Amino acid sequence: MNLRVRELQHGSSTGKPVANSCSVVMNCQSNNQLRSFMRMISASGSKFCIDSKEVTAREYISALHRLGIFIEAKHLIYQGQIEHIARQTPEERVQLFEIISRTCEYKAGYEQKKDQLIKQEESLVELYSKRRDIAHEKRRAIMEKEEAERYEMMRHQLVCLRPSIVHP
Repeated sequence: MNLRVRELQHGSSTGKPVANSCSVVMNCQSNNQLRSFMRMISASGSKFCIDSKEVTAREYISALHRLGIFIEAKHLIYQGQIEHIARQTPEERVQLFEIISRTCEYKAGYEQKKDQLIKQEESLVELYSKRRDIAHEKRRAIMEKEEAERYEMMRHQLVCLRPSIVHP
């Protein structure tokens, strides 16, 4: 059997649509409440319903967003898209993944926190450097103090021994 894309689109080998409209219904349970979402596409346009009540596209999308369903994300990969995605640069693929996973919404906050972390790390390095310098200065001051004490002790001994050296 030789299956063609147009046959998949129209549902038959005649090349004509088998129906005048197409609809998709999603039933989901949220907070112990069963909700029904329907989208119908016909020649005259699209129709959106929530719990059998017709709503605008914006209300429909907003209700799905509240449930954590983001229809902007491309969960379906259309014919030819695989090659397009495969030819993208790694940066473009990361950007696509961020859009699909909705992490791009947190990117500004992440960058701000990252900058704060870098500043804190720089501040920490500076504090450690100051601490090291202070410890070095302290050791040097202790050594100078000990040297001054030795000098004073030797000077005191010299003063005490000087009369005996001068008058034997």
